Amino acid sequence: MIDEVGRARTDTAGETIRLAVRSFIDKIYYELRNLGQSAPDRALNYAGTNVFQLAQSIVDATLAARDVPGPSNNLYVMDTIEVVKSPYCRMDSDCWDVKVTFFDPEEVRRAKKVLLYTIDVSDVMPVSLAPVHTFLSTF
Repeated sequence: MIDEVGRARTDTAGETIRLAVRSFIDKIYYELRNLGQSAPDRALNYAGTNVFQLAQSIVDATLAARDVPGPSNNLYVMDTIEVVKSPYCRMDSDCWDVKVTFFDPEEVRRAKKVLLYTIDVSDVMPVSLAPVHTFLSTF
């Protein structure tokens, strides 16, 4: 958009969403860096290198305030990334859930938005087993 002076106006929500996706990538690449020697590490690495599958879910999680009662103009930010053994898996597979949690930094009592991404790391090339699942959580 162009303002009255003729300068391009920045889209702050769009920029925030772009930064949320970039933050996810940077967190995996720099803070959670690993050699992929264990199954959970391989699942985490796969989630980071295949972020295009999570991109729309990250955008939706950033805008999660519209799904949670309360002021809907706040943007959520990424809180944690954890890898846990998946209770659902194919036979003879090694499946892990990558859980990415987002929260409202301006109202920490609001529910958190969680993205759950199941990855099978039993083969040389990991595969995702289902679409990204999203749900609200209080802890």
